[in-house]
This record gives sequence, C-alpha cells and structure tokens, in this order.
Amino acid sequence: YEYPGKSYSSTPHGRIIADSCVTCHMTLPEGRYSLSPEVGGHSFYVVGDVHGSEKVNTAGCVSCHKDIGQASGTSYFNIMAKADYDNDGTVETVQGEVKGLLELLVNDRGTGYLQKLSVPAFKEEGSWNMTQSTLERSIKELGAI
Repeated sequence: YEYPGKSYSSTPHGRIIADSCVTCHMTLPEGRYSLSPEVGGHSFYVVGDVHGSEKVNTAGCVSCHKDIGQASGTSYFNIMAKADYDNDGTVETVQGEVKGLLELLVNDRGTGYLQKLSVPAFKEEGSWNMTQSTLERSIKELGAI
C-alpha cells in the first residue's frame, strides 16, 4: 500500500534487468553450491543453508555489482548502507540497517512502535530483503516511526 500524494523510492532492478525476479533469484550459484536445492534455481532463495552454513548466492548479481559478496559472519550482502538509518550508532550493511529499522517497529522485547500501538500492521518475514530497504527508509522518512 502507498499513501496518495507521497513519493516512494524504489530499486531500479525491475526497470534495468529483463526478468529481474528470475535473473536474480533463480540463477544457480557457482562452484560446489550449484547443486544445492536450498539456494537459487526453483528454491527462489538468494540466501540458503548449504552444507550447514548460510550462503549468499551472488551469481545473479556479479554482472552489475562486481565486488558483491557475503558480509563476514552474516547471511547479508556486503553492501554498506550510506548512513545509520536505524540510529544504533553503527553504519552496517543495507540489510543490517533494514533489520534495525524493522526492529524499531516490532521486536522480541515487545517495545516496537507498532507493538506499543497494539496494531498488527507488520509481520516479520525474515529476509531483510535488499529490495525492500528503500520502502523501509521511506516509512522512516515520512515520520511513520
């Protein structure tokens, strides 16, 4: 849902990559992970458990993002945010910042802004999706949190 009269930023992936969903999410990983049913291909997952470790499949990304990889110790891409969006004092990966923003809304402690309102407006889906990060930033910039 988008509010009338408000502008929202968006990722350009859908405009510059033909079949962007398929290209990014179904590209098989390279090397020994290419046969894992947990990531890429028809799993549609960009991140998955491969031989007991969370792996980020960058095979569909490297043609445009030459230096993309997996951030050390995480299941996130190594793309750093441009600012500390969640105001926790640390500039993290984009996905880490988005996770921090979402935790301001809903968290395990029950102290999120939406939890205080007792309105079930957001449900965690867990991927801290890179393509959703611009929406979360827009929500914060609009003053919704």
